[in-house]
Amino acid sequence: MKRSSLVFWFLAANLGAQSLPATYQQVLAPALDPQQVAAIENVRFSRDALEFQLSDGFLALTAPVNGHVTAAVFNGHGSLTVTPPTASEAAEVRRFLGEPTVTVQFTQALFRFPGAGWLRTQLAAQARFQANPRGAARQTLEEWRRDLLQRNRYGRAPVDEGPVWLGQRLSSTLDPSAYETVVYDKGGYILYMLREMMLETGTKQPDASFIAMLHDFTQTYSGRAASTADFEAVVNKHMTPEMDLDGNHRMDWFFNEYVYGTGVPRVRFDYTLAPNAKGSLLTMRFHQEPANWKEIMPVYLHVSGKRWLRGKVALRQADETVTVQVPAAVQSVSVNDYDDMLVIVSR
Repeated sequence: MKRSSLVFWFLAANLGAQSLPATYQQVLAPALDPQQVAAIENVRFSRDALEFQLSDGFLALTAPVNGHVTAAVFNGHGSLTVTPPTASEAAEVRRFLGEPTVTVQFTQALFRFPGAGWLRTQLAAQARFQANPRGAARQTLEEWRRDLLQRNRYGRAPVDEGPVWLGQRLSSTLDPSAYETVVYDKGGYILYMLREMMLETGTKQPDASFIAMLHDFTQTYSGRAASTADFEAVVNKHMTPEMDLDGNHRMDWFFNEYVYGTGVPRVRFDYTLAPNAKGSLLTMRFHQEPANWKEIMPVYLHVSGKRWLRGKVALRQADETVTVQVPAAVQSVSVNDYDDMLVIVSR
């Protein structure tokens, strides 16, 4: 077979805690470390349905990014063998190629190594969101939501494959893209939801709390490995009072649902408006599934023209009814308008 150059993105690289865009560029374009080059022979390893053999050549590690080696470059003679995950697919491969597996020969390859996990892969994306006006990230959020909920031909949706912290172990022959979808898409959504919950509307810097939290995390763990528990501890330090749904100044409820758990909640919403001399008496009714899920739901009150007011409602149980006097003539009410939270809303 024709030899070629291949790039294998096994896992996202571990972004360090310096300037996020600069670190991101270092990971995207790694430099080789001349002190970390070795001659190798007959090295075999596998990942799921992929089996690699590096027959002979040289393997060079890249220079560390904030103390972490993120990739290796191979030059020599190697092969990649792919075994179809099902008998029917193996039969089709045999039909067209005369053998049940696919083998590709290569002379160059770039291997990406695992990093500290789901969290650091998303910091650069959040930095980009910070530069955009509110709502500008909606297209990205819609794409993340679609990718997480879309079922493949085996009837499996990535969001149900496992919690985000599993990393590489999320992918399987039945859903080989689960790792990328859950770690990148759900991981990004998790940080974005924290941003939304920390949002302080009506202030000069609505994202001040979220930015302070990110700065605290990156400065605290500069040049050091950080776990999900370490990140949660920093979030607990910067959480706002309205995020304290359990009354213990901890975000366990959120991390247990979105980081350590799987699935997406469904929320049914309806409301009634009663105009009065003070404005509008608003009654909102929420029904959540699963029943033990907790949530902070963004609510949008639409008044005259394109003007709207934004508020938040804490949902602590399966059924919640909230009545509030609004000092304005409200025309309509909606929730999660900008896909702020990873929930499925129905009326």
